[in-house]
Amino acid sequence: MAAPPQGRRPQRTCIVCGRRQDQDRLWRVALDKEGGGRLDVKRRLGGRGAYVCPRHECLERLMNNPKRGRVFYKRPLDDEAWDELVRELGREVSGGKRPEEA
Repeated sequence: MAAPPQGRRPQRTCIVCGRRQDQDRLWRVALDKEGGGRLDVKRRLGGRGAYVCPRHECLERLMNNPKRGRVFYKRPLDDEAWDELVRELGREVSGGKRPEEA
């Protein structure tokens, strides 16, 4: 894959609020090999992923969304996997890290 032209950065859309931002300003959530959700801070995990703003409002809406299982389209997370992902997001939020600092 070719590098983006100088001065341009990859853009991604938050799955909660729909804002387009630079990729390094968003957190990536990805499916792991066991089918659970993981916070992919370094954006290195392969497979299906989604991006979310590290803003408190977006994280709250994501955690409380009744349609949360559809984040990964045809591979929904079960309740246990979702709860673990929420705990992981909560730890990151309480740590106050921005995605590019991790």
